[in-house]
Amino acid sequence: ANLAGNIRYLDNRKDEQERLITMKSSNISLLFRTSKEEEPYLVNLIDSPGHVDFGGEVSSAVRLSDGAIVVVDAVEGVCNQTHTVLRQAWDDKVKPCLVINKIDRLITELQLEPEEAYLQLNRTLESVNVIMATLFAEETLRTKGSTVDTSKLDFTEEELDDSDLFFSPERGNVVFACAKFGWGFRIQHFAEMYAKRLNMNKKVLNKTLWGEYFFNPKEKSIKSNSNGGKYPRMFVQFILKNIWHVYKVILEERSKEGTEKVLKVLGLKPPVREMRVFEQGDRGNPQTLLTSICRQWLPLSSAIIHMCIEKLPSPAEAQKNRIPKLFCSRLSETSSEELSSQTKTIEQSLMECNTSSDAPVVLFVSKVFAAPVGHSSGNIDSGPRIAMPQAKASGEVSEPEKDQETPSERFIGFGRIFSGTLRKGQKVYVLGPKYNPHYPDKHFSVLDVEDIYVLMGRGLEPIEEIPAGNVFGLGGIDSHILKTATVSSEPLCFPMLSVQFSQPIVRVAVEPRNPTEMPVLIEGLKKLNQADASVEIYVQESGEHVINA
Repeated sequence: ANLAGNIRYLDNRKDEQERLITMKSSNISLLFRTSKEEEPYLVNLIDSPGHVDFGGEVSSAVRLSDGAIVVVDAVEGVCNQTHTVLRQAWDDKVKPCLVINKIDRLITELQLEPEEAYLQLNRTLESVNVIMATLFAEETLRTKGSTVDTSKLDFTEEELDDSDLFFSPERGNVVFACAKFGWGFRIQHFAEMYAKRLNMNKKVLNKTLWGEYFFNPKEKSIKSNSNGGKYPRMFVQFILKNIWHVYKVILEERSKEGTEKVLKVLGLKPPVREMRVFEQGDRGNPQTLLTSICRQWLPLSSAIIHMCIEKLPSPAEAQKNRIPKLFCSRLSETSSEELSSQTKTIEQSLMECNTSSDAPVVLFVSKVFAAPVGHSSGNIDSGPRIAMPQAKASGEVSEPEKDQETPSERFIGFGRIFSGTLRKGQKVYVLGPKYNPHYPDKHFSVLDVEDIYVLMGRGLEPIEEIPAGNVFGLGGIDSHILKTATVSSEPLCFPMLSVQFSQPIVRVAVEPRNPTEMPVLIEGLKKLNQADASVEIYVQESGEHVINA
């Protein structure tokens, strides 16, 4: 737990660890149990990049997800990539939640007062909600058609339930966090705490701990106005001032007595090792003590996982909204009765996220990545690590020797199963983007499923079968899938709509220094083209090999 925020477990590549950024999407499957009596929740967590240069990885992750956690810097606010990610989630019918991160920067860097910090957080939240309102308005215009008089549209009274549209702390879909030091909270945490301490209604506190609600300390009542600034804002009084006080006592004052008092009031156990910082004088690092206390008091993992469980849909719920956009617009393109009957069965199975053994298997591979042959639980590189033939000093091309240290590699499909249960050894059809069941002899290939993996961050765990609703790895696809593909047990299934990747912005012609090494270059370019969905490789009439990325 002490390494949370520092170990970067899902950043598999060496350059990701060195640059401290995520460059490739990677998945891990986690079980979470809210109590011993209840069944555990299975969470498929995909960590995708936030930098604009890796937009293709975000597109791949969005297609496989039912919900998204959008992270926004509390200081920097909304960036261009925030617009892009929210639009991708909206277009794919993926429900988002919001994390406003780096709250600590408001204290330590900007040195804002709690009321000023609230105004900064509110501006950030409103900026994100403006994007959501814009996306909703655009879809409303597309749905109602160009004949609508836009001057008469009232976007303050949405036809959609705005609980699914806007981010609002009182609804529980916003987390305020300091991810680096592992603490964060939803206002529901404080509502529950103060409901017990102050004998107040929890529902009332949930509603009033954010927004234009103020506390009258004399009457111990909640007001809708500040009475000329006399009454403190609820969010500031009950949440931010407490956090600011903890930071002040530990970082600025370095007061042992003040820290012990804070621990007593919060009901926390004193971290014995970290408390030695007061004995070390200037040599001690109070940040370690602060991190330990804040993680006990406001554990970020708890806030995030409970938000996901409560606010993000299960696969069965999500596919009812997502399938009509991703599949059914194509499934309805049928004319013959045989096709119509078969596609209706597939459509119903997709809508229900049917996991039964007799349900048609339908899955989508959104990207491929390289892993060593025979790999199971060791380290993997979720980015395109290309195994290329080696060139001898004389320029003669030779294949890698079996006893070399670097093992040969194979491609694994990064996919999501939407219907049925996929089993090892099963025969399925890989449907190309141009595949049409009216002409079933074109644009497809037959795949015998060799391996199925649970993706565990840096490792692959082989399994025998995988039911609908899960993200997984599919082996044996090297010669069948180039970048993305729909895979089905039924040849009468239409392919899913293609993933929309960002347009290439860099174009470069490549050639080997030694012309005799051209076969090595060609083989490497083929594998790069397969491993990175945002890369385009083609040969010009002049014979030049060109990379677009």
